[in-house]
Amino acid sequence: MTLSQQEISNLFKSLKIEVIPSFEGEVPEEVSIRYPSSKRVRDHYTSRLALIKALKMPEVQSYSDIEILNHHHLVKFPELAVSVTHTNSLAGAVVADRSLIESIGVDLEAVDRDFKPGILKFFLRPEDEIEAPLQLWCIKEAAFKAISPLYKEEKQLVLKDIIVKSDGSFHLDSLDTICGYYKLEKVQGHYLALAIIVRTSL
Repeated sequence: MTLSQQEISNLFKSLKIEVIPSFEGEVPEEVSIRYPSSKRVRDHYTSRLALIKALKMPEVQSYSDIEILNHHHLVKFPELAVSVTHTNSLAGAVVADRSLIESIGVDLEAVDRDFKPGILKFFLRPEDEIEAPLQLWCIKEAAFKAISPLYKEEKQLVLKDIIVKSDGSFHLDSLDTICGYYKLEKVQGHYLALAIIVRTSL
């Protein structure tokens, strides 16, 4: 079923989104022991802080209150779909009601990111209708995160499997039953891409 532009707009408006600066304080030990790299620890922790802020739930106040399962939903709140992202300076999170939205993805990319042309062959397709490579990459990263929890094929999913159209939609080249919608905007010197797969698209 194809949704109207108003219906799609309303779905994006229903999302809870939070973008915050990279955390500069002391990371709790329960987080720091997860990764050997201090940068990965900080990125991981900041993205979870963004998720806590996006949730806006009294029962979720700290890192220990959230556990993301399958990069898709929270163990304690399976009725919510979630996604997180980070860059060197920002982290973001998005939360959706799974009664409306089956899966969701988010990506942040600094607008001045050094983007090497040689990487195009790994994600660009002739059918893609977004010409700016960094914007297309950002959209496909978000779409990849939304598709991944629903993808059950033997072939490994890669960014090049995703086709992005200029009308705000995306789909898999080999499995058009998995399709969705995206939104791209600028936030604090970054592109922010949101991708949703709604139940009527499956």
